[in-house]
Amino acid sequence: MPGITHDTVQKLPSRLALGAPRIVFVEPRTDVLHAFERLLKQDAVRWRLVFVHTFEQAFAAMEAAPADVVVASIDAGRSDDIVALERLKASHPTTVRLVFGAPALRENVVRVAPLCHQYLVKPFDVLKLHDRLDRALAMRDLLAQPALRAAVGDTESLPSPPPVLIELRAALDARGTNAATVARIVEQDPALAAKLLQLANSAFFGTTRKYAAGTVVNIEEAVIMLGMATIEQLALLTGLFVAFEGEEETLGLSPSGLRRHTTLVAEIAGNLMTSRRFAEEAFIGGLLHDVGKLVLAARFSDSYRHIAPRARRNRLPVWRVETEEYGASHAEVGAYLLGCWGLPRIVVEGVAYHHRPSLLGRTHFDPVGAVHVAEALVQEMDAPANDPAHGSDMELDAAYLDATDTLSRMRVFRDIATDIARRI
Repeated sequence: MPGITHDTVQKLPSRLALGAPRIVFVEPRTDVLHAFERLLKQDAVRWRLVFVHTFEQAFAAMEAAPADVVVASIDAGRSDDIVALERLKASHPTTVRLVFGAPALRENVVRVAPLCHQYLVKPFDVLKLHDRLDRALAMRDLLAQPALRAAVGDTESLPSPPPVLIELRAALDARGTNAATVARIVEQDPALAAKLLQLANSAFFGTTRKYAAGTVVNIEEAVIMLGMATIEQLALLTGLFVAFEGEEETLGLSPSGLRRHTTLVAEIAGNLMTSRRFAEEAFIGGLLHDVGKLVLAARFSDSYRHIAPRARRNRLPVWRVETEEYGASHAEVGAYLLGCWGLPRIVVEGVAYHHRPSLLGRTHFDPVGAVHVAEALVQEMDAPANDPAHGSDMELDAAYLDATDTLSRMRVFRDIATDIARRI
């Protein structure tokens, strides 16, 4: 996006007082707009709500005071609505764009996907809307720099939510959706289908479900095995990596190498948990924990290529050098993007705090801690024997290890990690 540069970011304070979030609703039908007002009346205490009938009225309201989120009713097949979304994205890049409409044809979804962060399907209930808004706003205070928020909000150089993700969400929101329906959508995306079968046949999922590892041969079985929430998050992850494949020289990092790293971290993190639910949360957190690196590399390619070498020279974790350079690390940047895209809070939180889980103040070993420890163990295994502090992200959070009594288990965790790395 023009105007967003590394120098712009450096000149800004690291945190701003953001105040109450401002949300603008755009709905042409008076009865529906009034229904929104009634249903959200109790939220006027924590949110500043604006209700308008047209995009022009929304633009006028946002000239007076910027909005954190716009929730707009659209017709995905109507050119005027597409033009309005393009204008909204261009003129207000820091604003999270949630659009809702009828289930759309695939070609219309492809048109809308680059212009919005989330697409909600009518009809939807107010509780679901609350959840989406809470998710979109959850990481707002972590990434308070306007320039960084604009960089994450710009989808010209960043991947938008893949069309298949929007189609999956529409199907999951509809009544009567079954595994066969989801499988038909997944099969339209070869990269996602391949990744789905790969994960379904992995040692981690093969030992936590009724299927044995290596025996899942069709997409519908994989959908049943992995579960709908995992499929949704996997669609996002696959879309991210596919969008950046072949861009190693431009980005200054290897998307395929990053994918291998996150897969290993995910396998180890999942196996450090004893509860199936926590294991799966840790696994997804491991897959997504470094997506912010892709964001920073894409938006600040000239400077980001120097981050890892600088970290190695100064024997610092990469995330600390990122914070010195941009005011935020890939953890906060990735969490902000995933929050905009509507991922569950537990996943977004895990990405945000995977370097410093002690900031959450917990006293038990949890999925966030599992990702933190797993990444440290992977970095330890990757470190040259004569240079253990080689500019990685392997700085363990001593306060968290102490508060959760995890230090005493590190030998066992290290054995688990070594065994998994040998098998993958």
